[in-house]
Order: sequence, then C-alpha cells, then structure tokens
Amino acid sequence: MRGLAIFLDESKGGPADFDGAARWLLRAASAGNESARKDLLEGSLDHWHSQTREAVQRRLRENGHYDGRVDGRSGDKTKAAVRAYLDAERGSDPT
Repeated sequence: MRGLAIFLDESKGGPADFDGAARWLLRAASAGNESARKDLLEGSLDHWHSQTREAVQRRLRENGHYDGRVDGRSGDKTKAAVRAYLDAERGSDPT
C-alpha cells in the first residue's frame, strides 16, 4: 500500500494523484505498515510532495481528526490527528 502511495506521489507512469497517495499512505499506516506510520508520525513526510501532505491533512479533517490549517506541514496538530485517526481505525477496516 505504501508503495502505491509513493507511485502516485511521484507520478511514475502517469499524472500524479496526490489525493490517492494520501489515501493509500493512511491506509498503509492503519494496516500496520511501519514505514507509513513513521512517515506520518515522525516527521518523515518532508520527502512527500507538498500536495500529498496537504491531502493527508484534508483527509484527516474530513474524518474529524484535524482542525488545523491545511498547509502541508507536519506539525504537532497533524501528528496528533494521525494518532487519533490510527486509534479510530484500530479494529476496523482502513478507509
């Protein structure tokens, strides 16, 4: 799943799909992919395209976990929202 997110983020083989990249990155993290979790929780989002980072924040907002600015920065609010999202997803199908 994280590999697909990277593929979409880097527009390999076609146009970039930043929203799709964000969706698969969050799905990978909720499925237990440690690299995806590190990307989202340990500030490793910097190597992702800024539009993917913004899409992650929008998805977190849509799920009711993020109320900060959609600016593509992985600050404390974004990380707290990711933790809340992962806690909510634990035991259910990833979205």
